[in-house]
Amino acid sequence: MKILQRLSIFIVSSLLMSAAIYPSIVSAEDTVIMSDEQLTQIRNRCSEVQSTLSRVHANDALLRVNRGQVYERLSTKLMVPLNSRIAVNRLNGNSLLSVTSSYEQHLGDFRSRYQAYEEQLSATMKIDCKNQPAKFYDSLQNAREKRQSVNESAEGLAKDISDYKQAFDDFAQPYRGTN
Repeated sequence: MKILQRLSIFIVSSLLMSAAIYPSIVSAEDTVIMSDEQLTQIRNRCSEVQSTLSRVHANDALLRVNRGQVYERLSTKLMVPLNSRIAVNRLNGNSLLSVTSSYEQHLGDFRSRYQAYEEQLSATMKIDCKNQPAKFYDSLQNAREKRQSVNESAEGLAKDISDYKQAFDDFAQPYRGTN
């Protein structure tokens, strides 16, 4: 979780620092109108920003695989088997089932949001920021929004994991021996 936050902070600060742009927005078509100075700054730092995006893209892909595997294992190796065992033994595990359902929803959101983010970031990296700085900036903003959406899904998963632990502790309490 902290790695996602660090990467998010890294990309945001790197992009703000390297682009140093705060465009004025004109709502004719929600298009960002940029000054010549801002466009020049993007062109001048294009290589630096592209390099940073390449590193972020590679790191995010690795992080996605690792975190995705952990999320999948929690579901398939812990939650589902435990819930099945509780049901087979005719015990009341409704709170565990409820949290598992929420977790599965967040997991699906995480997958689809990450896919959208990855596609957007790849598209952004293909834009020639020297020749199309405004298009590059718009695409980069879109990628940042999608990345934030991925982070929100990961936060939802973390909350569900915490909720599942609490639901399990509540479920197990009557079965724990008193010493």
